[in-house]
Amino acid sequence: GEYIQDVIKLNEQWSTLIGLRYDRSSTVFQRELRTFGIPTLPDTETDQTFDRWTPRVGITYQPIPDEWSIYGSYSRSFDPPGGGPRLTDDPLLPEIGEG
Repeated sequence: GEYIQDVIKLNEQWSTLIGLRYDRSSTVFQRELRTFGIPTLPDTETDQTFDRWTPRVGITYQPIPDEWSIYGSYSRSFDPPGGGPRLTDDPLLPEIGEG
């Protein structure tokens, strides 16, 4: 992943944070599900690539500079899927969050 971020001071009391991250994840899953050594589902190979941009922004208000601050933020997150046994051979999906 690549990440860029900057904090911009707007005046004595206000500042803002702006950031952007780019992630590229390529994964090959080889899955097999067996019960007592007997294949439950056919062996499956899934080759997936995920590209995601995830932003981050924040704003800070300091009514008393260098003493007291109020901060608000928004961001998105991206977590590529992990492997492991599954009951289907559907492609795995990444977890995407917001905060």
